[in-house]
Amino acid sequence: MSGLPHGEANPPMSTPTGAPPPSVAPRRSSRLASSVPPVGAGQPSSPLPRRRRRGAPPSGSAKEVHNSPPPVVILDDNETEQHVEAEELKKQGEEGLEAEEPGEMDKDAEVLEELPGWLPDGWIMEVRCGDNGNIYRYYTSPVSGYTFSTKMETLHYLFSEMDERVLESQACADDNELHRMHTWLPDGWVIEIRAGGKKMEKMYKFYVHLHTGMRFLSKENVLLYSNEGKISRCDMKGLCDTSSEDNILAMVEFSPDGLPEGWVKEIIFRKCNDGIRKDPYYTDPVSRHVFRTLKSVINYLETGEITKHAYIPRRSVTDMYSFDRCTDLVIKFLYLFPCQNYAIILQNL
Repeated sequence: MSGLPHGEANPPMSTPTGAPPPSVAPRRSSRLASSVPPVGAGQPSSPLPRRRRRGAPPSGSAKEVHNSPPPVVILDDNETEQHVEAEELKKQGEEGLEAEEPGEMDKDAEVLEELPGWLPDGWIMEVRCGDNGNIYRYYTSPVSGYTFSTKMETLHYLFSEMDERVLESQACADDNELHRMHTWLPDGWVIEIRAGGKKMEKMYKFYVHLHTGMRFLSKENVLLYSNEGKISRCDMKGLCDTSSEDNILAMVEFSPDGLPEGWVKEIIFRKCNDGIRKDPYYTDPVSRHVFRTLKSVINYLETGEITKHAYIPRRSVTDMYSFDRCTDLVIKFLYLFPCQNYAIILQNL
């Protein structure tokens, strides 16, 4: 037939006159999807290159076209690669900045460690860098050893004239007999006063290590244990029981709770219905005032004000405990014993 292209490989099929060939359209569709059109065909050749540009394969079945990766996935991969490249460039830029920082950091460190003009001579300033990169400064008094973290706290301490009171306490400690007797006592040790004797009319002085509970009666035994770790037992021959707290009268600690040198903390043991009560007393070496709480002591050191509950005792802590090993029981502790023992104790005083 004249309507067929010239050079067709297959011979034309005969059909009824005027009727279109029934198999032309399906065959052309099949050839477009599976093979390249023959040379000289009347169909345009542009649709196939356009399909390739969109990502379709040049040949293959309909199933292969369906399984090909969608264009969106390809775009996401490209965006990911661009993001990775941008991060690498940013990292390289940061590394370049870090390479230039050491010299600048040295200059900054010198500026940070420079003492401020408002800080008095002799004070110590410590600069620390926190984990979050923040800079923290700490100011330490050379007199009391107290440390403050802000300028306001430091200035408040300076204007309170607390350093002057600390110096007075230290000077009084040098003249205090109780302190002079126990300058050899290592840190962490306290004096323990117990009632003893055949008629409980005596006071015995022991030295107790708070951390281990070791107890000794003499300076030599304390130093032997502290320096060499050797334990020397002391036989009290039944004159003073140390197996319980029932006969403890008081415990004495020097420079307690971070207080200035010269201060004395005295803990009085009192028997109550529910056990033994321990009441603390703090003695100022300068004014000889006794304070009942640590809070009132701190307020006194900061402001110089003496609370209404502070008092000056008739017999100071120095007078009561400045004995060597044993002495007569003082009247102050008589009320700690049962009433039936009062007369016996008073007869032996």
